[in-house]
Amino acid sequence: MLLLAVAAVLLQDPPASPSPDDAKYVQFEMEDGSILMGEILLDSLTVKTRYGELTVPVQDIRGLRPGFDSKPDFRVKIKSLVETLSDGALESRDAAEKKILGMGLRVRDEVRRYSKDADGERKVRLTRILTAFEELEADSEDNSPVHVLQSEDEIITASFTMRGDVQPKKFNVKTRYGKVTVELDHLRELIRRESGRVVEKRVEVTAANFCALEAKESGFAVERGERIVIRAEGSLTMTPWGGNVTSSPDGCAQCGGSDQGAQIMSGTLMMRIGKNGKWIKVGSKANLRATASGNLQFGIAINAQYARGQSYPGEYTIKIKVGE
Repeated sequence: MLLLAVAAVLLQDPPASPSPDDAKYVQFEMEDGSILMGEILLDSLTVKTRYGELTVPVQDIRGLRPGFDSKPDFRVKIKSLVETLSDGALESRDAAEKKILGMGLRVRDEVRRYSKDADGERKVRLTRILTAFEELEADSEDNSPVHVLQSEDEIITASFTMRGDVQPKKFNVKTRYGKVTVELDHLRELIRRESGRVVEKRVEVTAANFCALEAKESGFAVERGERIVIRAEGSLTMTPWGGNVTSSPDGCAQCGGSDQGAQIMSGTLMMRIGKNGKWIKVGSKANLRATASGNLQFGIAINAQYARGQSYPGEYTIKIKVGE
């Protein structure tokens, strides 16, 4: 998908990139979790509304959210996950519930359509999911409005918001790493990247992401000089040390140092920019400037001898904010 395409060109020397000040420079958040910035290589988009057809200059667009009509497989995916909530295997039911929650508040109304389901197991899990959505909305730090997916596409300008059928359904974007084709079916949201805007993303890391094994690719691209704010929580059970010793993102005092440094305890959350970047200690809180441009990757510090062959139940949930 898009994330793999971008990763492939990261190995090349980047050409001159468009400036955030360019009139058509925007940010794309994709359904696969990847985020990229670039210049739309179109002058305008067309919106077919119930009141007629409008032509909107790209430079006037502040945001774009494709609706279900432009994402024909998305509604089907939600329905399939809801049906899986009563699967015979507990692991499948749990995984489906987690995936629905991961889609966020934007699918709340679509999920609510199934809340009267006659199946007891599905009904219990749907109630739990909707309750979790309500709690997420109540806990919102900035009290920003909830953007719930509609059937129609939504385009936001400085003057007004319009809903309808956006055309074309795919277009080219010039990024610092080359040209990429963006399809509305794969797009979660387009926003104009303005000075002072804060972009947020959540990522989960597990024992599969020990620094000695494979880093967790966040799909979040940053530019050199941008401010990165990290907040992490969760725990890992450090099985090799026995006694159900656990580690937080700040590390495990009983587990000693790691290959990332004698002063960096095993279990500590780490971050790097690009796969060849230097590992940086993050822990449960970090506030720093990006020293390079590239995709954020996360890992967990440990001595390599303990990275394989053991079970480490648990995970860390990371909240990333980029911007001033």
